[in-house]
Amino acid sequence: MNRILVVDDDLEFSQAILEILTKAGYETRLAVTGHDGLEFLRRERFDLVLLDLVLPGVDGMDVLRELRRINSQVRVILVTAFATVENTVEGMKLGAVDVLAKPFRMAEFTTLIHRTMEEMRLQQKSSMENLDLLLGSLANTTRRTVVERLFGQGPQSLSELMKFLDISDHTKVGFHLKNLQENGLIERGADRIFRLTNRGRTLWTNLCGIGRPL
Repeated sequence: MNRILVVDDDLEFSQAILEILTKAGYETRLAVTGHDGLEFLRRERFDLVLLDLVLPGVDGMDVLRELRRINSQVRVILVTAFATVENTVEGMKLGAVDVLAKPFRMAEFTTLIHRTMEEMRLQQKSSMENLDLLLGSLANTTRRTVVERLFGQGPQSLSELMKFLDISDHTKVGFHLKNLQENGLIERGADRIFRLTNRGRTLWTNLCGIGRPL
């Protein structure tokens, strides 16, 4: 079930929003201050945050800045009665996916929520499909060995990799290196040296963390 955090000090408005979201099948939480909202985000996982810009204590923009440090993946929709070009642009720069100006029609609100959740679902599906391709590439022992070598020893030439792999066939090694390049795990610079990409380094680090390559 998708989880939504509402951060708004207007209790009448918030209760109406929570009722709509609950009926739509979402699990919800309510924070009436920016500080409370950040505490929720530190303790729990949320898919979406509905964030008012005008809050007692810590204002909405400051909450958004701190929220991005706590969880860079959660989606945020700013909800405000004081929408301006300036705060809209600032919010988008800080990672908000949309700005909803009060007052608004509930049909407009539910459409935006459902669209945001569907976009998130499609993005997650795409990420999982990409991950399957990457893991499929690393399922091959030779390719996995190349990534491990580049991770542990740094950039390597083709001849160095062939010697380490104990494979004298340029075509065979080239096939595996091309596969890793096509999947964005390694790259070959103008110096003709192979090195891990940021993507490759991140994936290998994560796999080592869960013990997958062992």
